[in-house]
Amino acid sequence: MPKDFNYETAITIDHEAGVMLVDTTVQGVASQLLRAGFTETTKANSRPYRRLRGAADQLRFRKPKSERAKTLRGVARTLVESMPQSAQAA
Repeated sequence: MPKDFNYETAITIDHEAGVMLVDTTVQGVASQLLRAGFTETTKANSRPYRRLRGAADQLRFRKPKSERAKTLRGVARTLVESMPQSAQAA
């Protein structure tokens, strides 16, 4: 493998056909997609390049944790909702 080899991932989504193709050289990305139900369409001798195919709506992309809205969940949320309004304002 060359020293200047770049690890890449390319995603192509065809909404009309309902197909998502992912070309990747990153083992972690490929294993996560396989766990999500994607199927690999490349041969074993084409490694490290891998092409995976799945439904266009099969995968959900999320914002990084630092950009997500901060909300209370679980026990903390039920405690805040059960508190009287005067205690929440303070």
